[in-house]
Amino acid sequence: MIHILVVLLIGVVLVAALGLGEGVGAASAIIAVVGVLLLSGIAWVFLAKGARPR
Repeated sequence: MIHILVVLLIGVVLVAALGLGEGVGAASAIIAVVGVLLLSGIAWVFLAKGARPR
């Protein structure tokens, strides 16, 4: 659960950083969102595998 919160926090920081540099455009924002989704997906897979102590 903590890892998901960390990933979300990193995503918020990335979006805020891109928001400060608005000259970049919408493409970079879309790329950032996709990157955050990929990172959260990878973290979710690791948590799903590691959360089952068998």
